[in-house]
Amino acid sequence: LKVVIEGAESTVLPHLLRQGPYPPVVCFEYDQPQSSLALLRLLGTFHDHGYRLVRRERWNFTLRRSGAEVPTDPQSTAH
Repeated sequence: LKVVIEGAESTVLPHLLRQGPYPPVVCFEYDQPQSSLALLRLLGTFHDHGYRLVRRERWNFTLRRSGAEVPTDPQSTAH
């Protein structure tokens, strides 16, 4: 699930985690300026729901749910 919600990450994403669905992978950009403390809380909420941070690039975050089957890109495994 790729989320583009322009500054509402700390409001919308916790609601998603409370209500579902629970996608195997969540990608979002944490728009600036926002509170770093709010970002840490958000990442903690993901952690509490079984997600682990697998990639961070500047303010872009990718989290994967523990135990979730994630389809692989067939082209990435082609020789």
